[in-house]
Amino acid sequence: DPKHKEQITTAGVSAAKLAKTWSVLSGGFFQSNGLTTEVKGGKLIVRRQSTDEPVVLCEVDRVTLTPRKYLMLDDKGKTRFSLTLEDYQQYGPVVWPTRLTAVSENGAVEIELRDVQVNPELPANAFIPPRRAEKLP
Repeated sequence: DPKHKEQITTAGVSAAKLAKTWSVLSGGFFQSNGLTTEVKGGKLIVRRQSTDEPVVLCEVDRVTLTPRKYLMLDDKGKTRFSLTLEDYQQYGPVVWPTRLTAVSENGAVEIELRDVQVNPELPANAFIPPRRAEKLP
């Protein structure tokens, strides 16, 4: 529907931001430059700090080396967003959390995953757009 073109374009920008953030929160974080670490009991605190992005901390369980919580801080050090990762399960060679809790000043979202398939084979037509799809600029 042409009336919704602006909404779709805006959603695309939001989706791109979400994809970038998810990339950071699902492993890309540990490939960032300039990470610093600190040991606090059974946790390893990994900090990413750069001039053009918010500070992000990741609490890593030292025994299992799994990320347990991400915190995004504002320039005053106040937590603006947190993502807690719990109930890790192993799916083939991949270990993945099955309970995720995201909290911000706008509220909280809890996600529980069941019947998880990590990197399954995709059908041949998975990336063929529907006939009515319209390419946006």
